[in-house]
Amino acid sequence: LGWTGLRPSKISSLLLLILGAVTLYWTETSPAFYVYADSVSFGSLSYLSPQELYARTDLEGLSIFWVDADRVQAQIAADPYVTGAAAHVRLPGRVEIAVQEASPVAVWVTDGGELWLLPDGTALAGRAATNPELVRIIDGPQAARRPELAQSGQGPRLEEALLQSALT
Repeated sequence: LGWTGLRPSKISSLLLLILGAVTLYWTETSPAFYVYADSVSFGSLSYLSPQELYARTDLEGLSIFWVDADRVQAQIAADPYVTGAAAHVRLPGRVEIAVQEASPVAVWVTDGGELWLLPDGTALAGRAATNPELVRIIDGPQAARRPELAQSGQGPRLEEALLQSALT
């Protein structure tokens, strides 16, 4: 099989191969295709900071092509102060995350301080000024907590029936 000459199909195939190699090189070496703190946005936040949420994502220096939006959503949603998250990957190197922050339905006043109560009875340390119109449950020694959860390391939780009763 000897030299067959340069035919248009060979030239176009060679050009496509070169174009593919240049594109691959560009996407792998350009910083625009890598994720850093300034390329991730969290929408409007009330009391959570973008820095603390970004630290949960493990995205620093990751190629945009390797970002798994579902994994990022799960990592952000694992924060106890987050009730929902939706992540979207945008080219060349942007990640947009919509975060829904937890809102307390009541305040549990204990000897250790004030705790926010979520609708399921989960108690969280307050992160911002608490709405003064929220129901305040005064229980200094935390007698209303669910002891089996405190022993398992899940943190304090108010009995749901007591919370519902206080809210009504």
